[in-house]
Amino acid sequence: MKVTVINTEKSEKRYTRVELDEFVAQLRDGTYRQENTTRDARKEVCFAAEWQKQKGELKARTDNHLILLSLENLRDLVTVREYKEMANRQLYTLLCFIGDDGHSLHIVCRYTGLLLNAYRKLHYIYSTQLGTQVADHEPTLAACCKASYDPQPYYNPEALAITVSDEPEDTP
Repeated sequence: MKVTVINTEKSEKRYTRVELDEFVAQLRDGTYRQENTTRDARKEVCFAAEWQKQKGELKARTDNHLILLSLENLRDLVTVREYKEMANRQLYTLLCFIGDDGHSLHIVCRYTGLLLNAYRKLHYIYSTQLGTQVADHEPTLAACCKASYDPQPYYNPEALAITVSDEPEDTP
């Protein structure tokens, strides 16, 4: 499965698709830490879909059935690491890594069914299990976060996918 790395340089966006394993390796080795030092360049990663430009139009090539959850505005790096350890113990955590600001945590989970239903359920599960509110971001195929550096990202290719209905639901 490939994720999309979006490189914004001087207001121009370029889309590159990389294997999830390769992205995890780049989190570990500091690839994004080094590249984020330039003022005009920044990279984001989109887990939900493989994006590409065709004839000047941006299109989702593949839906990866991945959801990005984030914990934001955490007190300090010690707190971020504590939440990371708790998130790592959840059966649905595919990938978990520290955000580029050092005060956030990003959690990636698999799902089957309707995106919104999966987001609602995972949001509820992680907010409850971690004892803190997961950020409320609109679940879309274009949801992304800044690429960062985490020398010890948690990555579990065997993580379970949450299964939800294909029909809209009102409650988690």
